[in-house]
Amino acid sequence: TLGYFDFSFPQFIDFVKLFILYFLVVNLVRTRNKFLIMMWGLVILGAIACLVGIFQHYKGIGIDYGEGVIRIRGTALDPNDYAMHIVILVPMVFALLFNYKNLIIRGLLLLTLILLILNIVFTYSRGGMVAFGLVLGLSIIGFSFQRKKLILPVLLLAVGASVLLPIIPEKYWERAKTISDFGDPAIQARLDTWKTGLGMIADHPVRGVGLGAFRYEYTVRAYTGSDVKTRASLFSHNAYMQIGAEVGVPALIIFVLLIVFSWIDLAKAEKLFMEKGDLLFAGLSLSLRLGLLGFIVSAVFLTQAFLTMFWIILPLSVV
Repeated sequence: TLGYFDFSFPQFIDFVKLFILYFLVVNLVRTRNKFLIMMWGLVILGAIACLVGIFQHYKGIGIDYGEGVIRIRGTALDPNDYAMHIVILVPMVFALLFNYKNLIIRGLLLLTLILLILNIVFTYSRGGMVAFGLVLGLSIIGFSFQRKKLILPVLLLAVGASVLLPIIPEKYWERAKTISDFGDPAIQARLDTWKTGLGMIADHPVRGVGLGAFRYEYTVRAYTGSDVKTRASLFSHNAYMQIGAEVGVPALIIFVLLIVFSWIDLAKAEKLFMEKGDLLFAGLSLSLRLGLLGFIVSAVFLTQAFLTMFWIILPLSVV
């Protein structure tokens, strides 16, 4: 890793920040009220970020990858990263919406949900599309069965569709159709990075090619080999590939186990809260599990092993 210091050091700093964040959350969030403050804080900050995103969309501020659309990136550095954060917030808003009866609070949460959906749309992230569709569907089903209310989600879906469908641009649906188009340059680039990443893992299964060094290693292999079409400095476009290729298979196993045990903890928490009749915290447990699912799916398409929201869900599962 020291051999690729310029690539590795920023990643190392990112990991140290998240490592500290993990233990801060575990040790500081120790009561019900603090947990609720944390959840509401995440949703409120997400709503503020969404207002930034809406402003960017209507002012044409964002990134143009030559696809005929301006992709907003909100408060993140990349549209795909921003979409991942927003997808994780969606089930949290559902949990609060289903558990607070105040009409003003419900109205604000419904508005926040609409803002979240619009921001995901305006990122034009295909990985975000897939993860969002799955998380939205499971949120509606999961909270309906948990609360034994099957009519409310249907109404929410009907109202949401009537409000949102006229606003969603045609370009979004056109981009959605390209998800399975293997001739698309972006899809081809992903396939090239995955194939090259598997080669890195095969060549360096234990130590990897070095933290943050995937882009450098990919560039070298792209220009010296003949089995990839995309010759550029590319990220892995897969968080699991990112970990496995950069720091080895043992690290990838640890990474996957972090996800598995967090999922188990959240499932246990939901069951225990349901047995105690605590629907609010059962709903919050479910929302974190669905948010984790959003990351699991998004991580297949996007390079974000160090996504902040993911490293907040992990300690909250412990809490």
